[in-house]
Amino acid sequence: MSHAVEVMSLSEGVGRLVDAFSRNKTRFEIDYEQTLIFLALGNLNVGIGGTDLLTIQSVSVTSLSAMTSLPRETVRRKLLQLEGKQMVRRSGPGYILRDLETWTEFAKSLMR
Repeated sequence: MSHAVEVMSLSEGVGRLVDAFSRNKTRFEIDYEQTLIFLALGNLNVGIGGTDLLTIQSVSVTSLSAMTSLPRETVRRKLLQLEGKQMVRRSGPGYILRDLETWTEFAKSLMR
């Protein structure tokens, strides 16, 4: 693949990503840091159990901070905002997605 073709392909992919982030920002009324945290939370929440069933595990603010490279206090504050929007909920010492289907739809829109 030539450099020009590679750059054009990357540009198209980035354009789709920016468009999806903008649509989700409007639809869910969340900012980019909340979007990053929401996506990271779903990524860390979901695991595969021994029977090929999805398992959901609580994720700490510290783990989300490490994954997103955002300050711990920012993650904590943004999670409280996402909780207010009914997108996440507190579970034990951490947080989980409130609705896996919403996260799945959200993530799919970014991958198109």
